[in-house]
Amino acid sequence: MSSTALVPYICYAHPNGLRSNLKYTNVFCRTDEHTAMVIAGSLLLAFGVCGFWGFAAYLAHMCPKWCSTGNFRRVQSARFLLGRFRLDVWWYGVPLLLRGPLLALTVVVAPDYPAVQCLACQIILMTFMAVQIYNWPWKAPILNVVDMVVCFLLVILVAVAGFYVPAVTDGLKTFFEVFNIVALSGLLVLVGVMILASVLALFYRAAIGSQQELKIMTVGKTPPPSQVASVLVRQIAALVSKSDEQMAAKLEKLGVYDLQALQLASSILQNEVVDATDAIEPTRSSRSTSRITSQALAPAPKKKAEPEPPKPELDKDDEDPNKAKQATV
Repeated sequence: MSSTALVPYICYAHPNGLRSNLKYTNVFCRTDEHTAMVIAGSLLLAFGVCGFWGFAAYLAHMCPKWCSTGNFRRVQSARFLLGRFRLDVWWYGVPLLLRGPLLALTVVVAPDYPAVQCLACQIILMTFMAVQIYNWPWKAPILNVVDMVVCFLLVILVAVAGFYVPAVTDGLKTFFEVFNIVALSGLLVLVGVMILASVLALFYRAAIGSQQELKIMTVGKTPPPSQVASVLVRQIAALVSKSDEQMAAKLEKLGVYDLQALQLASSILQNEVVDATDAIEPTRSSRSTSRITSQALAPAPKKKAEPEPPKPELDKDDEDPNKAKQATV
């Protein structure tokens, strides 16, 4: 739909200065016929593309609130948007709807400059690939792998296509030079920040990834352990009365990634929280439960200086040197 709506906006230049529509070459831009196409495309873009995306964004924003209030009927109405993604990444359908329009927009922005189109397509595809890899949003694990591989191959195809475009000249060459300088500056700034953080870590010694780590290293605020402990204790108290059959019935409704997350959380509790005397041998059915403890990599505690042995007390006779000489004689 976005490609159809953007067709009237794609105009390429002729050597004589006139511009024609890319799909309908007999239609010259800025004519009455082209104006009618632009009006129709604008309406389709406003209501069919932007309107639908805004409605989808509203649904994704309101679904957590509807779930908390028990309004499941409205959540069911957004099943077309949420049903394919993990429950903790329910919002991924909203940015995913933008990928197609953004790719189609590259031709509108630079119809006469294929090099700019290749660059823009690479940026869009790599951005969405990074977001997808970070969140791993699809419910079916195979879809996550396929989506990642497809984006990766598309990036390669666009990069290869860039070798066949004409060489950039004049103002376009200046644009790429400025873009290259900006990208290189951002890279140097990022490397400089990481070097500074590494130097600070030498003086602010803490286990990597621990709660005492600098905020710049944890990329966010760490929840206080007391708060997590309070919630965990209440949840354990609520689960004590549940039987194995009741727990199994609840867990059957969870997705693949939720079960794996619970298994990993159980492994963390087993290795880090439960005392060794009360430990229960966990079932190691996957690599997600294999881990080492945090104590293994924690800094070694400083040894306390051993107190010096007390000096033997001298008798009063020994303290007097004259008496000591008489005793010797």
